[in-house]
Amino acid sequence: MLSKFSNLKPLSKNGSFINQNGTYTATGMIDNKKVKIYSPIDKNAIKLRLFIENTNCKKYFPKIICYDDNYIADEWIEEPTLTECNKQFSSNELILEFVNNLFKIEYETKVFDYLHHIFARINKLNDPLIEKLSRLKIPIKVNHNDLHPDNILFSSNNIIIVDNEFLGNNDGWILNLKNSFLKNDESFYNKFVDTNTIDKLWSIRKSWKK
Repeated sequence: MLSKFSNLKPLSKNGSFINQNGTYTATGMIDNKKVKIYSPIDKNAIKLRLFIENTNCKKYFPKIICYDDNYIADEWIEEPTLTECNKQFSSNELILEFVNNLFKIEYETKVFDYLHHIFARINKLNDPLIEKLSRLKIPIKVNHNDLHPDNILFSSNNIIIVDNEFLGNNDGWILNLKNSFLKNDESFYNKFVDTNTIDKLWSIRKSWKK
């Protein structure tokens, strides 16, 4: 699919088309339109992304320009991130609405094991916390897995979610509040996991080397 685009430029901080997660990210041009091209960390996320396009949640994502089995090209949107426009706290309700609407999507297949990924990235796959998490039987839900203000665009009192390389249907949603600037409301996850476990898991997440 990459041959369809002109003026390809890498987006990763290291100047490579392959970023630290092993996924491809670039900008390019097609039919005089700028797009972002990326390969999700789990290729099954491409089918999930297409499934979302047939739900009410499509409004939260950039328009898909084209795709194949390995890549997605999204419309490039020139709007500020929440970080850039200082809208973090005034947008809380919009973001919680987005999260809750994603949760309503019924998708049977598990896509991208986010919790396994954060342990693997720091070589802690023998950590006993992994076994504890598996016993908790946390339900899987459609989830962005990287809901940071840098990945949320603000446009006309609406939000658009970008950087969808980690999109999945998994149990990683329990870190949504910790992984964003939203208030850590225990009721968000305490039916399935206790706060102490969340804090330990977040400590693992923060130990990633940037």
